[in-house]
Amino acid sequence: MKTKGRYRATSWENRPSEGVQKEVLDEITALLKEKNSLQHKCDTTLSEKEGEKRKIFLDIISVLDDFDKLFGALASKSGSLSEPEIKLIKSFQARYNRILSLLEKYGVTRIKAGLGEIADARLHKVIDTVEDRGKPDGIIVEELRSGYLWSGGILREADVIVVKNPRK
Repeated sequence: MKTKGRYRATSWENRPSEGVQKEVLDEITALLKEKNSLQHKCDTTLSEKEGEKRKIFLDIISVLDDFDKLFGALASKSGSLSEPEIKLIKSFQARYNRILSLLEKYGVTRIKAGLGEIADARLHKVIDTVEDRGKPDGIIVEELRSGYLWSGGILREADVIVVKNPRK
């Protein structure tokens, strides 16, 4: 046998028989099938984990929605609140901001509703419309519920009210 570089040249007489070649080919085929099966299992597990994360994030966001409702209700009573009530509200606001920061740490960000901007069907879900002849159709006039982005996609659309004027 001649040695060429790091590999030895094999003479024709030293090649494995067809039976051995078939066994090796069958083994390689079996290993490739097993690799593909394991890859599929890994992909499925990752997908399930992403789905679980999504559910957790949506549950946390529902708590933020409750805070938003509370803050909205308290805003109308801001002039009649006592000092201890104001401190309590500030404490809630601090926890609210902490939850937002934690979500951002994991890639969840709030969609800016863009009051006065045209609604984007990918980011906004139109819940209701109002007539306002001073503004063009599709302009966001109110955000009812915040939307959120996660991992480059929509976690939840923002619920908005937009302008829709009657046709002339």
